[in-house]
Amino acid sequence: MRLAVGTMVILLASIITLLVMWPEAPSETDTGAVDVPAEHAEALRRANEALEDRTSSTSPRSSGALLSGVVLDAETQRPIEGARVVATVEKERGFSSNETGPDGQFSLACAPGRDLTIEVFHESYHSPDVRNGRQVDPVVLRLQEGERRSDLVLSIERASEIVGRVVSEEEPVAGAKVEIWRGDEPVTEEPITTGDDGHFRVRRLFAGDHRVRVVAGSRPEHVETVTLRPTEVRELTVDIPSGIDLSGLITDANDAPLAGLLVGLSDPRGTGEAVFTGPDGRFAIPHLRPGRFELRIQSVDPDRQLPISETWPFTIDDDTTEKRLDIQLD
Repeated sequence: MRLAVGTMVILLASIITLLVMWPEAPSETDTGAVDVPAEHAEALRRANEALEDRTSSTSPRSSGALLSGVVLDAETQRPIEGARVVATVEKERGFSSNETGPDGQFSLACAPGRDLTIEVFHESYHSPDVRNGRQVDPVVLRLQEGERRSDLVLSIERASEIVGRVVSEEEPVAGAKVEIWRGDEPVTEEPITTGDDGHFRVRRLFAGDHRVRVVAGSRPEHVETVTLRPTEVRELTVDIPSGIDLSGLITDANDAPLAGLLVGLSDPRGTGEAVFTGPDGRFAIPHLRPGRFELRIQSVDPDRQLPISETWPFTIDDDTTEKRLDIQLD
């Protein structure tokens, strides 16, 4: 009996020693997670339930690790719905992803024993590797075989935006191409095209200076620098000069007007315009910028062959308000 009591005392002392020496939970710098706000305990509970559901539907012998948590707005600490959380295996193409629900919760099946880079994609927010509008180290963590973690809170910052409208003489310009540059790097992989109302929107921008370039056909291009504050939504109106109007008349050797010919216009930058001559042989191409151009005339009627096929180069000067170009085909 004395031996049993002594053994129990020793075991109790060992347990107390282990509890005292037990390592603290990982800090924010260790995993990229932040402390869980009390008001979002319910969201984490839901995420944990999703994790339990996924676990219960998985064979006990199956390999892998499970990760769940919530995505919050860094400023308001409100949950973000519709954010896609992606865990990518380092230096490999393998990844898993899940979209957050109304409470911002997500649940992922992850590869164990490897570094996982955690990213969040949302049209109005930066990924967790952005702080105060600047790039920082990505969120990287590692889960062990069979590990289930349900306490990850990802706090992401709302990105800056430019919401703009392209007009000319107070009328909307449809089909204008908008490019955004940050330093020497383009922010937009491809130009954004304005709608029928002239509007455009560029999301997920960093704070700082951005160069906005707008090209609308052969109109004079517009370039300006916009300085964005973190999370700012900048409204921008781009007023493009109306440009210079080109008109002309195309006739045959007998001065008879030639109708239905395709008149194409191009400049050294590759911008092009095309119109057809009317019944009176006249054509008009408005809103041109000063510069060098080439005019090409073609027939779209297979039964009608033009006597010649060539281009007509011409120049529009800065001080010109309109340009007239009459052409007689031999």
